[in-house]
Amino acid sequence: MAGMQATSRTLPICAAASLVIACTPDFRLEGDADGDAEEELSADPDVEEADGPAPACAGLERLGPDILLADGAGSRVLPDVVWAGDAFVVAGLGANVDPEGDSIVLFRISASGTVSASDVRIAGRAGGVCSEPALAWSGSHVGLVWGATGGDGDESFAVRFARVEPDGDPLGDAITVRDGLFGSTDVDVAWTGGGWAATWKDYAFMLGEVYVSRIGPDGREEGEEMRVTASDPPSREPSLAWTGSEIALAWIDASSMFAPERVWFARLSDDGEVIDPPRSITMDSAGSDAPEIVWTGSGLAVAWVEALGGLESRVVITHLSPAGERRMPDVDVSGDGARVEWPAIAALDGSLAVAWEENVPGGSAIRVAVVREDDVIAAVDVTDGTSFAESPALAWSGSVLGIAWHDDGSGSQQIRFARFGCLP
Repeated sequence: MAGMQATSRTLPICAAASLVIACTPDFRLEGDADGDAEEELSADPDVEEADGPAPACAGLERLGPDILLADGAGSRVLPDVVWAGDAFVVAGLGANVDPEGDSIVLFRISASGTVSASDVRIAGRAGGVCSEPALAWSGSHVGLVWGATGGDGDESFAVRFARVEPDGDPLGDAITVRDGLFGSTDVDVAWTGGGWAATWKDYAFMLGEVYVSRIGPDGREEGEEMRVTASDPPSREPSLAWTGSEIALAWIDASSMFAPERVWFARLSDDGEVIDPPRSITMDSAGSDAPEIVWTGSGLAVAWVEALGGLESRVVITHLSPAGERRMPDVDVSGDGARVEWPAIAALDGSLAVAWEENVPGGSAIRVAVVREDDVIAAVDVTDGTSFAESPALAWSGSVLGIAWHDDGSGSQQIRFARFGCLP
């Protein structure tokens, strides 16, 4: 579905054991009363945290019940998740969390299902509005990027970046990566071995272009931002991955104002320079949407939504070489005859996990499949379709697959988290 945009039903947010990063400048630290607050929200004592790599995944088994990361009044939506060495870190958009405006809310969940938070909060000027966050792990701390307005009547979206300790505490001050007059959204971030690469859609040229910027390991921007696209139709929804030597970038674009949108791919050097001319990796006539790219250890995998005409669509993945050459035919993951959105992809040991949102009568459901090469070998329902479950995100610990999403099953939109183990 070309032009699919993120939506959320925003409600006030109640206080909960969480970490909150505000969306606006002029940050100040507000610690908890005794400096060591921590609350265990849920745990599965029967699941031990595993060490070492798991065998190739041939199926998925749910590990314990779903975890509601926040309850009561309010909403937390549009999550991202990353494995941070010894726990999952989930970030989401908290809408109207308090007088300071929208905020980015973080949670930390162990592989065994224990949720902890230190109630550390960084506040800013009133009136700020956020877009969805993105996360990456450096091996020692988490990189967090999001879009935010300046508040106090400043309606332009800036790209913000912050580093977070594995326990969730902020590491230094957040920085403004891009402070454009017309706004910046559709953010993503990756660790490149010696720093961070951030990408976003920018409205500096009115219709939208894709940019990449480099950030040092100390959280300071390095060099000038690089404009990757230069086309009349809007470019949007960039997703990036680090191959070990290059930045791989996928995004949505069209060759002309009246052409269907496609997934495009480009290779960038470590300093953000485009190596080869961008190329289209989809040729479908009805349009493509929402690409997600991941490094598998030996190549790249890209998932996207392919429109089939009318309201029907499907989730498709393709396998690429490090240079971006297609390795095998595309794989239809979700099947025809449905309306799907929000694909997410994660590299497992010897296979891939692909999740998506699928419209069902009376709601929407989150589903996840295991894909090995060109074969969909297992698929399970994460939610039962009795609520509106949206925006899945995936992370792999080496033994546990973490899935975050938001739904309205508790009466307001909240982020939930589930864990799955691989069957041999």
